[in-house]
Amino acid sequence: DVKKELIPAYVDQKNWSKWWSRVRTEIKKDPRFGISEKKKDTIFMRDKPVTFADELLDNFINGPSFSEKMDTAIEFVNNVEAEEGAAVAPFLIDYYTRQVKEGSPTKQILSYFILNGLVEFADAKKLKLDTVRGKIAEYVKESQELPLISMKITSYDYKKELITLIEETREDWPQVFAEILFETPVRIHKFIINNLIRAHAYNVINGFIDRAVTGAKQNPEIFLWVAKNLLSQAWDYPWLDYSYEGLSLTFFRLMNELKKIETKGNRLKNQAEDILYDNDSFALREIVSRGNPAFLGKIFDLFREIPYVDEAQKDKFYGIIRDKYPDFKLKTKQTAAESEDWALDVEKIYVSREGYDKMVAEHNRMVNIEMVNLSRELGKVSDVSGDIRENVEYNALMEKQTVLKMAINKLEDEIKKAEVVDLGNVSTETVNIGTRVTVEDTASGERDHYTILGPWDADFEKRILSYRSPIGLALLGKKAEDIVQLRQGDEVRKLKILAIEKKMT
Repeated sequence: DVKKELIPAYVDQKNWSKWWSRVRTEIKKDPRFGISEKKKDTIFMRDKPVTFADELLDNFINGPSFSEKMDTAIEFVNNVEAEEGAAVAPFLIDYYTRQVKEGSPTKQILSYFILNGLVEFADAKKLKLDTVRGKIAEYVKESQELPLISMKITSYDYKKELITLIEETREDWPQVFAEILFETPVRIHKFIINNLIRAHAYNVINGFIDRAVTGAKQNPEIFLWVAKNLLSQAWDYPWLDYSYEGLSLTFFRLMNELKKIETKGNRLKNQAEDILYDNDSFALREIVSRGNPAFLGKIFDLFREIPYVDEAQKDKFYGIIRDKYPDFKLKTKQTAAESEDWALDVEKIYVSREGYDKMVAEHNRMVNIEMVNLSRELGKVSDVSGDIRENVEYNALMEKQTVLKMAINKLEDEIKKAEVVDLGNVSTETVNIGTRVTVEDTASGERDHYTILGPWDADFEKRILSYRSPIGLALLGKKAEDIVQLRQGDEVRKLKILAIEKKMT
């Protein structure tokens, strides 16, 4: 066993994974050595030298399934030089050319990506990739199964190619991306978010955040990724629109729930603790700085019941709260019953009449289009002859359906609680929902105009901001001539309010 032989004499334990990943690839290319497929990190010396390309061909031929052949082909494309692989590549090209013609849509797409990677081993014109790409693009343009196909692609590079193809061929690509963002593990997600930001698809991102918070219990890995970016302020954009208090409360509820969700290992638990305590407990200190005593008491009650958190970390949290509120006192210790009944907190939403109509239209879309399509997908992937518990696609879609039902129920409650603002009777004494505000940057003298409305009215491109957005929160309740501070990353901007008017119609 290589690992036992080399640690700690030659390689540190903490550096092992990175070092072995690099060296293992080099050993694989050496014709004198082989690596056991059955015993991890075990190598052997061959009786006769065998090139890495020949070894991969043998694995490819004997691979029992398309996915296993795919893994071998990806390794061939990524690690074999053109000269060494020249004799082997035709076998792979023949196989994937047949799959492009005869395979399922998923196999056709994946086969196209492999053929594209095999270009350096063959004449590109003979592969006729332009024709193949046109066929694939037509399918992608019409398919309702792209999130399922993305789920099946394990290669980051090929997943990235699929994302690019979707963006190039579909008008509704932002909505397709929003669905793909719920797949796990989290790998392609940063690339997708950056593409959405570049296209100014801010409402799609805000919708994804809202659904990630709603379905935190069903998709903990996705929620923790979102929470990390928001609580660390890696995502620090003026167009963001979410309830910071709702996010924070959900975070602590999930931390409490992880003791039941993650029964094997501690990966998610460690992620959650790292989010709070990384960078000198930045996220935790920010939560405390924004919270009132009642809210902080609520989340600390949840936090101190978490069995996998050290008492020292709990004491640190308590100390940070006491630094801001010296009179803060603990309540009588209770069981964390709140996490047992994870009821969604639905806040009252203020909207214009147009915003209210958008809420109703979105509800109808989710019920009559998204849920119907999801039910159709479930019907396609369910295998009544097999054990549904082992059907990964089916289980993933069931989780997605659960989250969608929760999102629909939440929106129904929001519609019931929504208050339509009479824009004709809005006071302009202070910045309020329905006012148009003129501000000036005190440093640069640059002026800007913002209309403050509800989350369903927000349109950052038109300078219509939600009252929950960073700028909206900073301006609410302020008067003309007031100066507000707006923190963006490490910078603090000062904005002077020049005028407050009623929203322009």
